[in-house]
Amino acid sequence: MSSNKKMTYYFSVSWDGISEETEGSVTYTREVYEDAVEGIKFYLAKYKNRLAYPSGLSLVKDNVSVNLLTPTLIKKLTGE
Repeated sequence: MSSNKKMTYYFSVSWDGISEETEGSVTYTREVYEDAVEGIKFYLAKYKNRLAYPSGLSLVKDNVSVNLLTPTLIKKLTGE
């Protein structure tokens, strides 16, 4: 039996602070990989002044999660 569930991509962008009150993160979902990557880029730019960094990208389907945030992708997203 095949599943008709959609794939969901979860991504997070985080930033460090000088205390627990000033550190933070945002997490969002997208149904398409390219949209998730663009979302990461958007929030990295939005929170640039907080020195934001990509902290997660996972594909979830049928209660199975796969980490997609590789060092290569991080390098591509941050330009480092």
